[in-house]
Amino acid sequence: MLADTMRSIRRIAAVAAATACLAWGGTPALADVTISDSGSPLTGVAFDPQSSRLFAVSDNEGTNVLVTDAKGTKLGAVSFSAKTESVQGLAVYSGSLYVGDVGDSGGKRNKITVYKLPLEVGNQSYNSYDFRYPDGSHDAKSVLVSGRGRIYVVTAGENPGIYYAELEPSRSGVNKLSRASDAPAGVTDGVFLSDGVTMALRTGSGVQVIDASSWETRATLTYQGAPDGESITTFSGDKMLVGAGPQLREEAVPTSNSTVTISPSGEASSTPSPEPSESPGNSASPTSQETTTQGPEEKTTQPARGGTRLAIAAAAVLALALGAVVFFRKK
Repeated sequence: MLADTMRSIRRIAAVAAATACLAWGGTPALADVTISDSGSPLTGVAFDPQSSRLFAVSDNEGTNVLVTDAKGTKLGAVSFSAKTESVQGLAVYSGSLYVGDVGDSGGKRNKITVYKLPLEVGNQSYNSYDFRYPDGSHDAKSVLVSGRGRIYVVTAGENPGIYYAELEPSRSGVNKLSRASDAPAGVTDGVFLSDGVTMALRTGSGVQVIDASSWETRATLTYQGAPDGESITTFSGDKMLVGAGPQLREEAVPTSNSTVTISPSGEASSTPSPEPSESPGNSASPTSQETTTQGPEEKTTQPARGGTRLAIAAAAVLALALGAVVFFRKK
């Protein structure tokens, strides 16, 4: 009787494990997305999961944001009548498009501007927010919006940093940014992941996943052979799009340290990497020049979506096995 019970439990556990694998989803082959009519190299991309549309912008067409479907086919453009200097980043949050006029390669700007527009195709009215750094001018390539709606700017060049705005910035004056942490070297774009508190930054060497509540680096993806100046955005599921256009690579968001080799054809192959040694160039940890402050984002109590699915699957296996034990004992 006991042997029959154990065999039944093993069969149920096997079925539950198979179900868990389906829930986990595996890692399917990822495809590239080609942005039609992208023109100049892209300086910012953003994906709206509600409408499954992509938004893309280049520096010389900063007030004309290209809109495509999830495959890259052009649907139109979002335009607005403003005088921009150097649009370098896009973000989507709660039905609005954020356009970051934050580039300053000459270090001469006394303020930067982020525009907020509707996501609809056509010429749109907008709200504008002016910001000033607490420590002088900086060149930036990246604008992010957290799950709470807070605007972040990540600078490049000397002494790169992660800066954040007040949760409700003023539209009538110049808002002061606060420096939260050092940034990795060479950040060209960034995006908050679906949990709203974890950011993925496209750095000079790859992608870093950083917790914005503690500024700890959670994972580092190192590229070999990738172009410079790439943009990054979240995509469907737990995926991200990375590239300078017109072709964007669809990749899984890194959950551990790994290396990806980009072939001349644009295909990517991934291998795990050993734990890297910490250095100011590839870590968001504080250096001797700056100290890291507590992040303004609240720590989420929910695990990332992949971790949630794994936990549910494991719980299902355990529950089915325990249920089988109770059932056969009653028999």
